[in-house]
Amino acid sequence: MTNRIPQGADGWMRGIERRLMAVERRPVFALGSLGPNIAPMAKQIVDWNSEEACINGWVWTDVNSLNGPDQVRIWIGMSINTTMGHGMQLAWAHNVALTPPEQYVRTYHKHELGETALFSTWALV
Repeated sequence: MTNRIPQGADGWMRGIERRLMAVERRPVFALGSLGPNIAPMAKQIVDWNSEEACINGWVWTDVNSLNGPDQVRIWIGMSINTTMGHGMQLAWAHNVALTPPEQYVRTYHKHELGETALFSTWALV
């Protein structure tokens, strides 16, 4: 199908109407369905074992955070999980010296939805 060049105001208006009808038929995507950790900025948490750290998205912790790879650095990371209760956390050490960050990874599992997750130990990647 080729786009015709409108020859007058009526043709131009029909083209606009067709485009608007196509836009109205598109499904609406709700950002709220993604969860609180999907945002323009990472969400600050205080404990890497918390429930909010097990939601898909990006998180970060300050110095002295609980259950991170260590408590002396700032950690920026992400969580990826499935509907079955399996998940993975990746964390990178934030270095002010602009050196490449260390990356740690661990997995977690929930036997039942709503149950507290069981975490593996952090492993340097």
